[in-house]
Amino acid sequence: MTQIDNQGTLSETFFQDLTQRQEALFGVLADSGEWVLGPELRKRMRDRHNVPMDESGQALAGVISGITQKYSESERDALLQRRWAETDVEFRIGEYRIQEAHRDQIRDRLSK
Repeated sequence: MTQIDNQGTLSETFFQDLTQRQEALFGVLADSGEWVLGPELRKRMRDRHNVPMDESGQALAGVISGITQKYSESERDALLQRRWAETDVEFRIGEYRIQEAHRDQIRDRLSK
């Protein structure tokens, strides 16, 4: 079942089916409205939503994996943008943001 209707509105089922960590992820990103680096995203999920998150990128990868399994690729990509950040460290750091089309609806429902 699709979670986004023809007008681009997220269904009630979308919000009901979110795990605590997915809700925190979408809430933090909707509040920001900008690209958020993975380490900062995990920190905000812990601090603002009281969600236990390890410091490692694997914790966030698990949340993203759950979204990938739950929604079609096109739905996931319509909700969430991901890219590798340009940093001065030797390893890659992901950064994330909510697609503009859904930001207000998600923020209105999930922001803290």
